[in-house]
Amino acid sequence: MKHLDEVLQLRDKVDEKSCVAFSGGVDSSLLAKILVMQGFNLPLVSISFREGNEVNYVKQASIYIGGNLYYKIVSLDELEKGLTHIIKTINYDRIALLENAIGYYFIFKYASDKGFKVVLSANGIDELYCGYDVFRRQYHEIDLNLLIDELTDIAKNDKKIIDCVAKLFDLTYYCPFLEDGFIEFSKKIPLNQKIINKEDKLRKHYVRQEAIRLGLPTEIAKHEKNSLQYSSGLHKGIRQLARRNGYSDKEGKRLGYDSGVKAYITIMKNNSI
Repeated sequence: MKHLDEVLQLRDKVDEKSCVAFSGGVDSSLLAKILVMQGFNLPLVSISFREGNEVNYVKQASIYIGGNLYYKIVSLDELEKGLTHIIKTINYDRIALLENAIGYYFIFKYASDKGFKVVLSANGIDELYCGYDVFRRQYHEIDLNLLIDELTDIAKNDKKIIDCVAKLFDLTYYCPFLEDGFIEFSKKIPLNQKIINKEDKLRKHYVRQEAIRLGLPTEIAKHEKNSLQYSSGLHKGIRQLARRNGYSDKEGKRLGYDSGVKAYITIMKNNSI
């Protein structure tokens, strides 16, 4: 069976105006490493909405890859402006998609400021290789291969939304792990190489083994999954904005919403119509 770096042939997809959306996790690190092996030491673009240990981790991870790191910390005021813009720009059916769109809004904005035209993302790996905790929680409940298919379809549809955000900055958003050829390859990987059992909190074992095979350190290969909105501090930042605007969880529930964040975002959206 082929290895990941043999399946992903990226030479015709990138040029000197391309960069990688980089979190320091195994997925974006693996993508960046494969690009290096194929002759493209692309710059790495990363954003955060807070200072902290995660910032140091991303900087250290970029050293292992060897690519130039462009790192920006987004202030709360900038976040609020971006949130206001995105709410007017896209259609979304859940807060997680909205937060993902906001995160990429700032990645695209920063990449555009630096003169890049293509942003590569590692999105798709979690859906195809049981990265999310829902695979563990549902281990004995449903056919996980069906869940993989369902979440992969959602990821492909979500990409269309993120594509709209990229167009705001005249950028191309490229997700090689969501291309049909890679999806078909991934379906051939046995489920027990993705998740072991209901107690498996690490998951994505095949991907992690490939990362080590390609020379990434264990620290990166075994780094636990954290979604963009949590690892970057984005979700926490939106919660801070909600409270700053008077929408605590208590007030949100008083108004009939699940949380202060849901009240803040919904009311902001209604006011923008």
